Amino acid sequence: MNSIQLLIKEICEEENIKFSLISNDWIIVMEKDDQIHYLIGMRFDLNNYVSAKICNDKYACYSALKYNNIPVCEYHILYKDTSREEVLNTFKEYNSDIVLKANKGCYGDSVFHVKDEEELFSKMELLFKKNYSISMCPFYDIKCEYRVIVLNNDVELIYGKMRAIIVGDGVHTTYELLCEFNKPFFEKIDHSDLDFVLEKGKEYAYSFKHNISKGAKPFKITDKDLYNRLSDLAISATKKLNLNFVSVDIVELYNNELKIIEINSGVITNICDYFPDGEEIAKRIYKRAVLACFEK
Repeated sequence: MNSIQLLIKEICEEENIKFSLISNDWIIVMEKDDQIHYLIGMRFDLNNYVSAKICNDKYACYSALKYNNIPVCEYHILYKDTSREEVLNTFKEYNSDIVLKANKGCYGDSVFHVKDEEELFSKMELLFKKNYSISMCPFYDIKCEYRVIVLNNDVELIYGKMRAIIVGDGVHTTYELLCEFNKPFFEKIDHSDLDFVLEKGKEYAYSFKHNISKGAKPFKITDKDLYNRLSDLAISATKKLNLNFVSVDIVELYNNELKIIEINSGVITNICDYFPDGEEIAKRIYKRAVLACFEK
């Protein structure tokens, strides 16, 4: 069993819920008092099928949020037969500075920052090998990204995701400075191409992505006004899309504007290696989600 399955098993044992694994350990089955519920990965059966499907497609999620007048990052859908003219027109409309991504990707995979036409069509060809549709988005100059975990219209947790950006000191290698920034992530990667020393004062960004799986570091929110703004936006989105248990990813632009970038029906915290009480927080959230299944 993986760490999440072990955690759910522990919660089930504490709550007198029968825990089983089926389908080659892909599906968790939870049973109590003549009720049965299922869990795949980190997707609970708390969300209805249609709402969960909307979340799992980035363009569909954008469309539903925009329809409900909820602030959201712009998306433009592309298919294999989308005309070259439409692709180029949209690319130019977005100032030839875009992000190209798979509509059903996760963990920041299959996401590319593109600034020239040749690379645009090259990345499109690559993405269409595994995807029926993809999205082109304008590149936003993001100040910070936040994750808001919502369960039944209550915010369970909000944390920020700080990109891996370092400043050279003329002494330490880029890899050493990145490890100083985020040791849990960078100590595990191949660093053969990071063993160079940056000039003093020179900035280096490991990735343009704010994913923790791409080196970003989570941090707790201390600004109460920001916390409330993030909460209000996330809850308004989950209510409009009829969602019960999700994580809402929100970006803050340099003008302090907040926009939703995506909603995830699979709730992953990624905080256990970073917060002293990370495991306790994760267990609390998942326990409430498990118990919510049996409150239906």
